[in-house]
Amino acid sequence: IVEDYCRLAQTRSMASYSPNVRSMLTYVQFNLAEGISLEAIARQLGVNASYLSSQFNREVGKSQPEYVSEKRIAEAKRLLRGGTPLPIGQIAAVGFSDVNYFTKVFKKKAGQTPSAYRAAQRALAAEQKEI
Repeated sequence: IVEDYCRLAQTRSMASYSPNVRSMLTYVQFNLAEGISLEAIARQLGVNASYLSSQFNREVGKSQPEYVSEKRIAEAKRLLRGGTPLPIGQIAAVGFSDVNYFTKVFKKKAGQTPSAYRAAQRALAAEQKEI
């Protein structure tokens, strides 16, 4: 958890965000593999879900579901790049309950299937070792 928080702090300063959006971003980062409900987050923060959604869109520049999907795909890419022997089905568990849907979303966001991405990353790593 500490490592994840440090990575989040290094990659994006949250000082420009409102407290509600900062809380939401942090919640998403630490709960990627869970079901993430805007309504549940809004309840925890004590604000209206529509208001929170609007605030999130305005400050982050994308919808909460789009942001969550991008973060889940980024985490899947990290796992695939890391040379993990985990099968694609287990990597899909970063927040997708269906492997086929995960593959479809991954391909749309990354331009290739998770298997092709993994193979390309392995080839790149092998090429860099040769240099």
